[in-house]
Amino acid sequence: MFIRDSSGNRSLTATITVIGFAVVMLKVLISGASIGSVSFGTIDSLSIAAILGPILGTYTARRWGSPANQDPPLESAGSKPGDGAA
Repeated sequence: MFIRDSSGNRSLTATITVIGFAVVMLKVLISGASIGSVSFGTIDSLSIAAILGPILGTYTARRWGSPANQDPPLESAGSKPGDGAA
């Protein structure tokens, strides 16, 4: 049911991101069209940004902000842990 991330784990944020993107793209494709008596309204860029901004921001923060994706701290050349060298 959930989309798997690059690690192979099921990811709720990746699933929400893909669904949100699909909904916005569907709205963009059918905006301004009318089928019979049913008319679809237009969509502007502010609406797209209001929908996709938080979704993609959440995905990015979860994906790249996790401790597994952080760089290890750099150590000074020639220093040993606990010798007081900075």
